[in-house]
Parts: sequence; C-alpha cells; structure tokens
Amino acid sequence: MIDVRNQYGLRVPLSELVLFQEQNTYQAINRVNRQRAIGIFGNVAAGRSQGEVLNQAMQVAKKILPEGYHLSFEGASAGFTEAFQSLTSALVLGILVAYMILAIQFNSFIHPISVLAALPFSLTGALLILWISGISLNLFSFIGLIVLMGIAKKNSILIVEFTNQLRQRGETDLTQVSSKPVLSAYALFS
Repeated sequence: MIDVRNQYGLRVPLSELVLFQEQNTYQAINRVNRQRAIGIFGNVAAGRSQGEVLNQAMQVAKKILPEGYHLSFEGASAGFTEAFQSLTSALVLGILVAYMILAIQFNSFIHPISVLAALPFSLTGALLILWISGISLNLFSFIGLIVLMGIAKKNSILIVEFTNQLRQRGETDLTQVSSKPVLSAYALFS
C-alpha cells in the first residue's frame, strides 16, 4: 500500500485517489531527436541500388503513414542521401569555380566555355558505361565521375592552350599542324 499526504498533511492511501489498471505496453520507448521512433532495418536486395530502395521507401511512407508521422533516414541511409546532396553541390560549385579560374587564366570568357563543353560528354559517356555494365550510380562511382570530369577538363585546357599558342604564332590552318614537327612541352608552356 502506498500512502500520500493530502493538503492537510494527513496520509491517504493512493488507491483512494487513483484507479490502478494493468495493461500491456512496450518494454522500452525509443526516441530520436526527442520524438518517439520505430527503427526499420534491412539489406538491399541483389540487383537493386541503395538510392532506388530509399526512394521506394519514401514513396511507401508517403502513402501509408498517417498525419503527424514521418520517415527520416538514420545511420548509413542518412549518410548516403547527405553524401549525394553534398557531392552534387560540390560538383556544381566546382564547375563554377573552374569557369572563373579558367576565365582568369585565358583572359577570356569564351575559352572557358569551350573547355567546360567537354564535361557533359564525359558525364554521359560514364553514365552509359555504368548502364551497360549494370553498375548503379553509388557513392564511389559518383566520386569517380567527379575525377573523370577533372581529367576531361585538364585535357580540354591543354587542347585550348595549344590552339591559342598556334594562333599567336600566326598559324591559320590548324589542319596542317599535324604534318609539322611536334612542339616540345617546354615550348608549349614557356
């Protein structure tokens, strides 16, 4: 028996003030960010990409969850979506910064466009190879795409710089350059 004191200081049995009732409940209540949470765990099936599965889970949650409930990714799933958003932002920002640096390097606003025009071709080629080989666009392949675009940009810079130097030397017919002796790397950049 549990006693409590009333406003006059007298001891009163708690059973006279409240109704005790036994019922089943959860052993523990999990919380994430101070909200009740239920964890759902699973592995990606063979032949499916993590991004595809997460998008499907989000669509199912929108259909079946009642008002006031929402789906949020935690752990590796949250890291996956956050990494893709960060890499996409870094890619766009990198292209803008590359344009500005190339504009300063070439002293022109046109030449950087011709350099950066190779980037969509490298991107579509890489995505085509991923599709043909059946590999999903995951975190590692996305980083590989960024590296590939950097290599394509570097190659384009060399081509544009070589063309500009030939024009400065008075070459008008660039198709005839291949029959002339090859310039050394020192001569190109000195």
